Amino acid sequence: KTGVRTFVAEQLPGLGWRPTGVVVGEPTRLLPVVAHNGVVRWSIRAKGQAAHSSDPAQGRSAISAMVAVVRVLEAEYIPRLAAFHPLTGKAQCSVNMIAGGAQINIIPEHCEIHIDRRVVPGENPRDVQPAVEAVLEQVRRRDPNIEVVQDEPTMLDSPLNPSGGESFAAFVAGVLMDLAMPAQLQGVGYGTDASSFGRVGIPAVVLGPGDIAQGHTADEWIDVAELNRGAEIYGALMRTAVKD
Repeated sequence: KTGVRTFVAEQLPGLGWRPTGVVVGEPTRLLPVVAHNGVVRWSIRAKGQAAHSSDPAQGRSAISAMVAVVRVLEAEYIPRLAAFHPLTGKAQCSVNMIAGGAQINIIPEHCEIHIDRRVVPGENPRDVQPAVEAVLEQVRRRDPNIEVVQDEPTMLDSPLNPSGGESFAAFVAGVLMDLAMPAQLQGVGYGTDASSFGRVGIPAVVLGPGDIAQGHTADEWIDVAELNRGAEIYGALMRTAVKD
């Protein structure tokens, strides 16, 4: 296994020393990011009963059941999300994929939606599905014939909370100021590997050349001058001692 999560879980405890802080290289336009949102992604499945479309009453449409679920999520769950962080904004949730049915002349016995929930610093990602389960229970009470279940998350990433990392953030900001670079601490709505360090109490700052607006596009690019400036900043961070 590879990656930051494996390093934090399996290799970090055996290092023999503990990092004072971590700089995670992501495209932040060389601005120091100290807070970002987490994400929970999972699916909800509805079960129906197949029947020939010439006599729909003999079946039970899983798609119709899922329509009721989506309606309640978008009317009663999503609008009531109140969690907010001053650096990353408001908690978000959206239903972004749906699939169901087998063919045009069969009442569908299955339907599935996929949900993306953005979790702000201060929220626990593991609290998301229990809250949605309470909403689904409302749907079941309104119509006992509706069968819906939640699957385990396909992705569960914690937010990066700036609380507790103020000293290291101030160190990074100080180095940037010494280089006459912008040093105002930022927050973003997307997620990074920094939260993996934050979960084990190691302060992390996300900092790097490039703009997330160009990330994951067909023509990703970074300005060469900004790339060189980023290398200069990284070098200065490594040469500067962190004060206790």
